[in-house]
Amino acid sequence: MSNQFLFHGLLTVRDEADILNQYLDHTLSWCDNIYVYDTGSTDGTWEILQEYAAAHPNIKLFRKESVCWHEGLRAVLFNEYRHLAKEGDWFARLDADEFYECTPRQFIADHVRWYESAIYLQWYEFRLTQAEAATLDTSQATLSEREIPIHLRRRHYLRVDYTEPRFFKYRKSMAWTPYASSPFNAGNIARARIPIRHYPHRDPIQLATRSRLRSLMRRFVSPSDCTHWAIEDWRSLIVDQNDPKLLFADSSTPLGPNLDGQYRGHRRNILMRSALYMFLVRLLDYTRPDFPSNYAAQPIPADVRALLEERRENLGKTN
Repeated sequence: MSNQFLFHGLLTVRDEADILNQYLDHTLSWCDNIYVYDTGSTDGTWEILQEYAAAHPNIKLFRKESVCWHEGLRAVLFNEYRHLAKEGDWFARLDADEFYECTPRQFIADHVRWYESAIYLQWYEFRLTQAEAATLDTSQATLSEREIPIHLRRRHYLRVDYTEPRFFKYRKSMAWTPYASSPFNAGNIARARIPIRHYPHRDPIQLATRSRLRSLMRRFVSPSDCTHWAIEDWRSLIVDQNDPKLLFADSSTPLGPNLDGQYRGHRRNILMRSALYMFLVRLLDYTRPDFPSNYAAQPIPADVRALLEERRENLGKTN
């Protein structure tokens, strides 16, 4: 497989300042272009993005506006910047709390077959333990710990069976509207899943902020976009370090891909299905709706924005 393709990253982000510098440094090491939609950060995220964009022209800032997040917002970025991609490039769905265990380019070279054009993830979800939370009993302790790289701070993890798409190979004819989480006929799914270190639970301040934001957003976001947001108390997300299901990441041992994650069946059936897909997919593309020219994301009401800001300020004073 040729390596002459580019990666185009679609990043929707809000309030990730505690990890964003590390994330951008990591992603810039493999992603050729990063397109960013800030959905209303109030913690300095936008300012960090502006600094990075000034130093790295391949980071394109679409806009910052206080809107309700949903999966289809990545389609806004895709349709804004797709003219920068060529046939055969790869688009990536980015999240600011995900770090790739191996470079996507190397993963594609080693594990993705020529007829595969969509890649799903293998998640390794890192959790905040009770013992770790106990040492972060003040805001100052948390802020001091944030100077340490995230992979050294959170070492306990769960291997998650749930999977989602992260990469799809670009076709000029492909369509994606903001009412869908991925492009129509995004691709022929690769058998192997790419390993990702996921850090959604980093410290008490971040976890409390994340939970409160999502609790408020549930009233505006489609239920299909927030099935895992129903958390009444962020402390319920802290795990017991003695849980037998919990694993510990040794820095000398890489977390590997899932090499048998998607397909089941005889190789000949897989190839026949792949050939049929490749023949029909471009015809199907022309039956799909165009991106709506009048689309506008749903704004977050002013009273909710004020409440979010008030809660953030209070959280910064005490845990």
